[in-house]
Amino acid sequence: MTLWKFFSEIEVHTEVNKGDNIEIELLFDYIPSDLVPLSHFRFIVDLGFMAEQLKLCQSCQSTLHLYNAVGVKPLGFSGLMYVQCPECGGVTKIILGKTHHSGNSKRGCGTFDINTKAATAREYEVGQVLEWHAKESEHKYLLEEVIGCLNINTENEEGKGITVSTDTCWQKKGSGRAYNSVSGMPLIEFNPTRTE
Repeated sequence: MTLWKFFSEIEVHTEVNKGDNIEIELLFDYIPSDLVPLSHFRFIVDLGFMAEQLKLCQSCQSTLHLYNAVGVKPLGFSGLMYVQCPECGGVTKIILGKTHHSGNSKRGCGTFDINTKAATAREYEVGQVLEWHAKESEHKYLLEEVIGCLNINTENEEGKGITVSTDTCWQKKGSGRAYNSVSGMPLIEFNPTRTE
């Protein structure tokens, strides 16, 4: 039974009396409007996890089939697939992979494990390149600073090199309270003494 045929067979009653016993049974979950067909994307699927969910329809307990998929809501490398039951026409939401929740919030379907693993791997891959560029940049500008501070061919011995003053006293924190703490880092002020 298709979803269209299911809705066309519903009888509409316009008058309801106070003593009528009305039972409403919802046969499907909310179906998002932004579903895409299965062939639209490639997904990374946990087959065992998905097969376990395809065993039974939520309404009539009949077996669900993958070819009755209404569509997929992509969420990164995985997603949520909506499958229509061939017996009752109800739509069941199938999660395509294992998920986890970060923090204390357990709302929603969670974050897919495959998305977290892919992001961590990419971070590791890109992180090495970023660290190398940061070290190269630091080395380059440190050399520029040293070269810029050297006084070559000057007659005045007092102006050679780099003039530095340090202050290693206790620092006051600006939280409104008067207490001291040692930061472990001295403050260094740099005064270039370049003469050209």
